[in-house]
Amino acid sequence: MFESFAKIYRRHSPDIALVGGLLGMEPDDGRLADSLEIAPEQGMEVLLTTAKPHADHPNTV
Repeated sequence: MFESFAKIYRRHSPDIALVGGLLGMEPDDGRLADSLEIAPEQGMEVLLTTAKPHADHPNTV
């Protein structure tokens, strides 16, 4: 995650939303809050890191 996402992801949880999206969840899916726990159960390995390089858009992942 870069720039604004790198700064706020622990408070605003874009990581949960991104992983949920990769799992095919819709924004109103009741399982969304658990997406980080569901991902390994579905065979998905998730590694989240932040970086300092400048990105073309402040919300780049």
